[in-house]
Amino acid sequence: MVCEVMQKRGIQPGEHSSDWAEFLMLCKRVEYTIRAWYLLQFEDLMVIISYFVLMEQGEATRKDLDSRCELLIKEEFGESCNFDVDDAVQKLEKLSIVAPDTSGRYSCVGLNHANEIIGITTEELVLKAKQGASTP
Repeated sequence: MVCEVMQKRGIQPGEHSSDWAEFLMLCKRVEYTIRAWYLLQFEDLMVIISYFVLMEQGEATRKDLDSRCELLIKEEFGESCNFDVDDAVQKLEKLSIVAPDTSGRYSCVGLNHANEIIGITTEELVLKAKQGASTP
């Protein structure tokens, strides 16, 4: 994408073609990194939304949870989507934050317990380190 924008603006390689090629490779790497980061963030958001819906609305089958999550996104953000609840539930199950009962209805652990299971996040570690460095 960056390469196409540069070409549309008439930015072309000068006398240092090898530098230009290296620069274009760097642009592509940055673009791929940003796309990967975005996808990871979106997957995390789906996990959080799935947990939130179970926490607020109670037990649900995967199909019901999928519909509830899609409805929440539509109501809160005005966007329609095809929510992939299977991946989100699989991640939550792996963390032992949600579990199905014998009839296939999922329920979740309480918020405090979920936080204990997940533990401290990298962001929280960074904030604690910054706070520790700023206090005399």
